Amino acid sequence: MDGVSRLQRVRDADLKAKRYRSAGLVIESEFELPGLVEEITGLEHPQLSFVHASRKPSYPRTPKMTGLNWACDETTFHFVVPDVAVFEISADGTVSVWPQSEAHDDVAAYLIGSVLGIVLHMRKVVTLHASAVDIGGRAVLFCGESGAGKSTMAAALQRHGFKVLCDDICAVELTTDGAIAHSDGRKLKLWQQSIKMLEITNGVTQPVLRGLDKYYVESGLNTKASASILEVVELTRVPGPAMPRIVALPSSEAAAVVRSQAYRPFLVQELGDEALYFEAAVSILRQAKVYRLERAYDFDQINTTIALLQEHWLSSNQL
Repeated sequence: MDGVSRLQRVRDADLKAKRYRSAGLVIESEFELPGLVEEITGLEHPQLSFVHASRKPSYPRTPKMTGLNWACDETTFHFVVPDVAVFEISADGTVSVWPQSEAHDDVAAYLIGSVLGIVLHMRKVVTLHASAVDIGGRAVLFCGESGAGKSTMAAALQRHGFKVLCDDICAVELTTDGAIAHSDGRKLKLWQQSIKMLEITNGVTQPVLRGLDKYYVESGLNTKASASILEVVELTRVPGPAMPRIVALPSSEAAAVVRSQAYRPFLVQELGDEALYFEAAVSILRQAKVYRLERAYDFDQINTTIALLQEHWLSSNQL
């Protein structure tokens, strides 16, 4: 019996689905999702389901768009992570999963990462690659290129008493009352170096992926499911021992920063959603300011950086 057959046999001895909340959605999953903090119970109807596929999902016969390891037609997005799983993401809210690995947690990591991001893009939900922290009841988003320190900043603020709203995926709802950030319901994902330098001794759980020196860390997640956006802070690194500083961005540059922070940005172009993200930038800028936080790549500066942010929020009467 091959590995896939064994995995299908396992189908989690009991297939009792569990429910979680992430990015404004109630998720029902046959897979354990160790990266999500909040498992919810009750009678809420699931808006997204992760299920074991009864057969290996096939490549779309007449794909509308294709890319490396993915293709989609009018109703389905076919996504392959080699040696992990094949995912068939349906517009009706069902994600069928054909595992190709015995590492269940790798499958789960992609479900709450890339797959969830694809689902949100398919639903025309503005999805930013950002962490977010609750400041005075509103959301401050931290964005930047991969490795800029978004999760580390959220973890550092959490250790100073602030609540984390998002770690990686920030779903933004555009309402008549403004732009609202929905919690991604996640644990933080931190590299071992960050865990060590932040002196985190409790709440460190399992690796995010096999062989990766990155771990899920309990985040003290905010009990709020969503919050109005107060600020967007772009994290950038500067060379040398320069002291951290916060710079307000002019409107044109601020709008470009927001538009550039889409989660899996290639999908914005492929799905023709440039206008949606322009609208999101305009909506966010009506109520929020955008700043650039410049700092050296130096963990010894983290407390100085947090103090600078606190002073900034105090001076603007946000704390």
